[in-house]
Amino acid sequence: MITLKSDFGNWIESDSSDSDVVVSSRVRIARNLENFVFPYWATEVQLSEVRNFISKAIGRDQDLNGFTLIFSEELVPQEKNILVEKHLISSSFDSDKKGLAVILSEENSNLCIMVNEEDHLRIQAFLSGFQLQKALKIADGIDSKLSSRLPYAFSTRWGYLTECPTNIGTGMRASVMMHLPGLVINEEVESLFSSLSSSSITVRGLFGEGTNMAGNFYQVSSQVMLGKSEDEIVDNLQSVSKNIIERERAARQILMKERKIGLLDEISRSWGVLAHAKLISFEEAIEYLSMIRLGIDLKILPNLNRNQIAKLMMLIGTAHLRDFIGKDVDEDSESIARANLIKRKLFELREGTI
Repeated sequence: MITLKSDFGNWIESDSSDSDVVVSSRVRIARNLENFVFPYWATEVQLSEVRNFISKAIGRDQDLNGFTLIFSEELVPQEKNILVEKHLISSSFDSDKKGLAVILSEENSNLCIMVNEEDHLRIQAFLSGFQLQKALKIADGIDSKLSSRLPYAFSTRWGYLTECPTNIGTGMRASVMMHLPGLVINEEVESLFSSLSSSSITVRGLFGEGTNMAGNFYQVSSQVMLGKSEDEIVDNLQSVSKNIIERERAARQILMKERKIGLLDEISRSWGVLAHAKLISFEEAIEYLSMIRLGIDLKILPNLNRNQIAKLMMLIGTAHLRDFIGKDVDEDSESIARANLIKRKLFELREGTI
């Protein structure tokens, strides 16, 4: 097995001014190489040719010596699942197809490049909290270095050519992960998201496209790339996100003013279930931990730490949990192990030992 740095995914920890609502910011840039078949249509031999071409380019570039390219065949399914739970690779990163790779940065644990996923290259920069401009600067910097070595597929009419037509243009998508329990509890979230379609914004689940909503966490991302510059895309998402932040904070204040007893009861019940459950699924645990996080942000649980809850949310994912246990387990054993881990961590948090 490949040894993965333990701090990959530390984007989930943040104490910035907007971290009560915005968990993280991400910028992803899609690029393809000219004179090579795009991944969807490519054979495994053709994908391997692209991968080898990219590998040689990175090896020649002194500015990119801090990167490690790992062939997908070198990663066992467990390692890939850990990277998915850390949001560094997508859930569609094929576990069987040959010719894929992931490029990780030794210097920046929140930077990742997927090779031959939907596009030849997908450069991703993650940062904790609300830091879209900084994430864009990091991703753009890597893109510029790669473009000096790799011949990108580019059209003077359409811009950067991508597998999915919605990415044509800049090839860039920006997104923020947001925690919106106030809007969910007040039943405002559906109407909010319905209004976002006119703002070139889309909403996805915790693990991106095709995944379900969990624990009141939502990925709010840019949708239209063609005809817009990278700065325009980021500025639009920032403007929309600031509006959502304000609405979420207002919803929380309404809860504290008009439904405080019910809110306190729900947070207390969440703690009670987590502290005493004998077995618990990932989805159920995330829902209760979401309420604990809300309690921390509203100063109802002032002695607890938001970042420790955030780390716990990652640790209880199936792949992380199995890595923690050190063996494969069935669904029931996994639920028991998850419940035991949560109880132990909550006890340590309450006692102030971590």
